[in-house]
Amino acid sequence: MIVPTHSNSDTLQNALSSIRSQTYQDLDIQIIADGASADCIKISENFCTQDSRFSLQVHPKSKRRGEEFRDETIKNSNSIYITYLADDDLFLPDHVEYMITQIQGHDFVNPRPTFINRHDRIWCIPADISLQSNRDWHLNPPMKNSISLSGVMHTRDSYNSLPEGWARTPEYVWTDLHMWKKFLINSNFKFRTTQRCTILKFLGSSNVYDLEKVEQNNRWFNAMTNKEWLSYWEIEVARAHQLEAGALFAENYKIKNP
Repeated sequence: MIVPTHSNSDTLQNALSSIRSQTYQDLDIQIIADGASADCIKISENFCTQDSRFSLQVHPKSKRRGEEFRDETIKNSNSIYITYLADDDLFLPDHVEYMITQIQGHDFVNPRPTFINRHDRIWCIPADISLQSNRDWHLNPPMKNSISLSGVMHTRDSYNSLPEGWARTPEYVWTDLHMWKKFLINSNFKFRTTQRCTILKFLGSSNVYDLEKVEQNNRWFNAMTNKEWLSYWEIEVARAHQLEAGALFAENYKIKNP
């Protein structure tokens, strides 16, 4: 598991705690500090001291997002599966366990694309990368992406078969999308988008990192400890995707009066 971090110290504690609380325990967690702040390094070191599954890499700031460090980490890993968590997102407690069941027979799996905006509204992109049309949607201009870094799981073997893995991304190109395209162009790979969303990704019209976002992260992190809330989340995610799919149907298939 790879956790890139740079300066989001106020949410890193929650992100790492959500990993430590996973129902699937056999984890190798690599925190990659890409020119990270002293607070991020201190928090990471505390986790490494308390839990031997956590390791910390400290690097000078890269030109972009430390892509070359991710590549080196994967190539040196013995893990069968590789997954990621951004330092301002959260895993639900059974995320890794669930994703391992979903990746069986597949090369690349992403959680159902679901997001939480600044007003705590759950919204979604009704995409499914098992469909060639959805993969083409990501591959073709203009830039667009439903595949969050957080929660993606792919096999190490499929990654190692790519001509190029994580590498410095060209300017004005989204780092994650640039990497995912290297997978998506492979017609021999098997892809899946899961039916559940087992991550909490906070992304609204304004993605500025500020105290409001930190407060929101803390509030949702505390809510995850409640089993009733977890049931609520499953229902609301299904509802958001159903409503979005219905809206798209109405837009694209005008119903004619008999």
